[in-house]
Amino acid sequence: MAALNRDERLSDRKARFIAFMYSCLGAELAIEFDSLKIETDGIAR
Repeated sequence: MAALNRDERLSDRKARFIAFMYSCLGAELAIEFDSLKIETDGIAR
């Protein structure tokens, strides 16, 4: 939450959950969300 509070927000609404995504190039992305649905293609790997 501290990282998100430092950045400019587009609205005053805050989501229930936060996920951070990191890349090997050093980029970081914080994603706020209330729900998550994961679908698979049905192929076992």
